[in-house]
Amino acid sequence: KKVEQKVCLKFCVTNEISFADVLKMLQKAYGDSNSLSKIQAYEYKLFKDSREVVDLPRSGCSSTSNTNENVDKVKKIVLVNRHMSEREITSTLSISNGSIHHILTEVLGLRRVQAQSRLIPKQLNFLPLRGKRFDLIDSIKENSTKELKAISSGAYKKCYEEWVNRWHMCIALNGDYFKGDKINLP
Repeated sequence: KKVEQKVCLKFCVTNEISFADVLKMLQKAYGDSNSLSKIQAYEYKLFKDSREVVDLPRSGCSSTSNTNENVDKVKKIVLVNRHMSEREITSTLSISNGSIHHILTEVLGLRRVQAQSRLIPKQLNFLPLRGKRFDLIDSIKENSTKELKAISSGAYKKCYEEWVNRWHMCIALNGDYFKGDKINLP
């Protein structure tokens, strides 16, 4: 709501509408809010002085750990040994644990499996057969067929489309493709 009001204020300032008229329009659109008139007057003045709706970048401590170079380093380490913990990667690269966690989960799209200490792509656990034990080959075939038939055709189609997409990316990048890369092919 605040951003919406700021956009309206910026629009009115750009069109040289007086503050009194702007205040009437805002009160009509957002209800009677006399306590906000001082804040809106201040923002009206700031917009007149060329302020933008979105804050400009501020100086200070910027994040230097989430660079493409560090993402590539983490990706290489994970490809070599998926059993490495976040703490081991942190000590190897001298990057903060929070940055390593962000790179692994948000940038590379990996998560940790509880049963195994491995980093895997998020969509790997699509067949939930845990806890089922089969003794005879015939029962394995029968239960496998039943599980496969239970999967909807839409799920097969989606899986196939994702597979084809990954296949094309792998070909386009000469095999240097890592699931989770944000790459747009023409």
